[in-house]
Amino acid sequence: VFDVLRGNSPRQLEKLQVVTGDLTKDMLGLSQDSVAQLKDVSVVFHSAATLKFNEKLRLAVNLNLQPVICVLEICDVLPNVLAFIYVSTAYSNSEFSRVEEKVYPPAMKLETLMKKLKEGDMDEEKLAEFIFPKLNTYIFSKAMAEHVIAQHKNKGYSSAIFRPSIVVSSLHHPTPGWIENLNGPSGVIVFTGKGFLRVMRSNSSMVGDMIPVDIAVDTMIGVAWETALQQSSSVRVYNCTSTENPMTWGEFKNYLNKYLREYPLENAFWVPALRDVHNAFLYNIQEVLLQTIPLYSIWYFMKLFGYKTR
Repeated sequence: VFDVLRGNSPRQLEKLQVVTGDLTKDMLGLSQDSVAQLKDVSVVFHSAATLKFNEKLRLAVNLNLQPVICVLEICDVLPNVLAFIYVSTAYSNSEFSRVEEKVYPPAMKLETLMKKLKEGDMDEEKLAEFIFPKLNTYIFSKAMAEHVIAQHKNKGYSSAIFRPSIVVSSLHHPTPGWIENLNGPSGVIVFTGKGFLRVMRSNSSMVGDMIPVDIAVDTMIGVAWETALQQSSSVRVYNCTSTENPMTWGEFKNYLNKYLREYPLENAFWVPALRDVHNAFLYNIQEVLLQTIPLYSIWYFMKLFGYKTR
């Protein structure tokens, strides 16, 4: 990802330093020497999180909520911090049909949540059902983190919440199509191209709100600049979505079937042909017929003739 920078302006990387930490520990596991190294930092981005929607509540809180409190405490003691930028998600308040650029009231008080989590006899599943019957732990923990930031009394710096939608491969930088993981639609693209994914459960008329990673990062840097330049005691909120250039899941499927055949992936198992089904019953049937049975058949065939399988 830094190859272009190394080629054009390698000195920009000279000020880059890495400090070792741990999200699950107090003060992010940073030593006093590590914190001292940060004395010249003026902008702090917090983008670490677990992205699992079905993460256990306690772990989701430990990874997506508690570290935010720690980062804010660290920012409070750094002498040159001007802006703290928290990377949330456009779906942190998905129970609303219209999400404005503001922090919404939390599903429950932070003190109540922490107290419940500390109780040894707490039934996590029952607590989860009580707190967010319509939400997943990812959305809940992100929304609670936004509330923490809104309630925090910053010491000499401004804060902003950045809400990107579904982040996908780059449009231009560092090179078109760059991506470093297979989360979300990126995984759908690869497994469809390989021929393993044959049917996807989705509503073809709904918008799949996808943002290229370089647009998201460029916007986030712009948010940091504005937040640092225009100091404010209230928290700024920025939604970064594809509203002005939307694409439906049906269009997404059609593009995949067209371009993955025009530009096939190496070592494809089957010709790319993705279907989208909204009905759960029909989806389950097609999943068994188009994916489960063919893959198990090939697997048993390879085992029978002594081929190594994964």
